[in-house]
Amino acid sequence: MTLTSEHAPPPSAKLPVRRGMLIAAILMDSSLCKHGARRTIRLLARALLPIALLWVSACSQGHNMNATTDSPKDEGEPVRKLNPAPKRAYVITMTLKDAPGPFSSVEGIAQYTVENSAECGKRIPMAGAFPRISTSEPFNLTRVSEGEFRGTVYADLVLDEDYFGRGVCRWRFSSVSVHLRATTNDADTRFIPSIDSKAVISSRSASTYFWKGRYPQVADYAGFPEFGDSNLERIPREKLDEFFTITLASVEASP
Repeated sequence: MTLTSEHAPPPSAKLPVRRGMLIAAILMDSSLCKHGARRTIRLLARALLPIALLWVSACSQGHNMNATTDSPKDEGEPVRKLNPAPKRAYVITMTLKDAPGPFSSVEGIAQYTVENSAECGKRIPMAGAFPRISTSEPFNLTRVSEGEFRGTVYADLVLDEDYFGRGVCRWRFSSVSVHLRATTNDADTRFIPSIDSKAVISSRSASTYFWKGRYPQVADYAGFPEFGDSNLERIPREKLDEFFTITLASVEASP
């Protein structure tokens, strides 16, 4: 890379300049003050844009294996494969207490992540990094009583295989979450309690507290994602009744 502004050496000099040096040169060049702030901003933006693009590429790209097509390996990214006969089953019971109203939309999600993505995944060309590989698999929750739902998840649902031609990807069951909405309207707030895989496998429970004021919708924010709090220690006693509780409890299923 070479400096190309009027303050740089002529092209024949072919002076290589690191991007950090270019930014420093722009900031230290007092003559830019004569040309105004707009020119300085343009030069800085030109220098920083590739860095910003690299950062976005590294942070935002990931392999969501259940969002792909079943293309052959040489035509595109393969889809994750599900175990046709999973055995490690856990029953998830969700209990609502003091809910502000009904929830017509209840969707269970089991999350799985590849634990050796650097060994088996695809490298991002620009960033030179390996993105996280994950998949979100839905599971059914059935209402068993007023304020209580039940469903089953499997720790061994996704198969370990060579998905990218670089070695076997090892999948790890990571968490369970539930998305609840007052209705099927996408504008409704999504209340999202969760429980990690360690708690699921050890047959424990996790309670999440949600403010009732965000039910059924948040003004000027369609589909607001509300993850709640794990405790109400900072809430004054007189305001505790403004919250409701969603508890996810796990029990290993009988063979």
